[in-house]
Amino acid sequence: MPQLRLWLLKGYTMQDKNFEPNTGSPTGPHTVELKEWISCAPFEQALGIEILRARDGLAELVMPFTYMHANGAAMLHGGAMTTLADTAAVFALKSLLIPGTHFATVHMEIDFLYPVMQGRVHARAQVEHQHGRSWKACVDLYDDAEREVMRMHAQFKVARNQPNLSAGQAASILGHGAEK
Repeated sequence: MPQLRLWLLKGYTMQDKNFEPNTGSPTGPHTVELKEWISCAPFEQALGIEILRARDGLAELVMPFTYMHANGAAMLHGGAMTTLADTAAVFALKSLLIPGTHFATVHMEIDFLYPVMQGRVHARAQVEHQHGRSWKACVDLYDDAEREVMRMHAQFKVARNQPNLSAGQAASILGHGAEK
């Protein structure tokens, strides 16, 4: 794993589990082109996140607990768990939206229930439309023994400006101007 850290510090990224040189400045801005609408970005790839399922507002992901994910107490770092939960919620939401839709996580609440000391962490996410541009997500993380280790509730907001969509597509996801 020290080789991975060295490459990342030198401004390299992971794409398809292969190291590709970063063509811009190591500190950005960066251009990221995903192979598919629902696929892992470089940061998620670096964490080893795998998509098991993402459809109909539901998503299931898994992430290994490697040495690079450990905190100083040898437990899975809370930031890695939070990333897994947020990513699962994002993929559940993407499964309901038109590809190319811009949106963002605007709020999250997290309860850490048990420490993870080894194995893989499994994420199960579900999203529901609230109103207008707002969506809510619930995500549960489980260890290999199926013990719930973290719970996250999040809010997402679809952007008003949708440069990747036609006017008709943008109107359909924005609720025909229901919320400004």
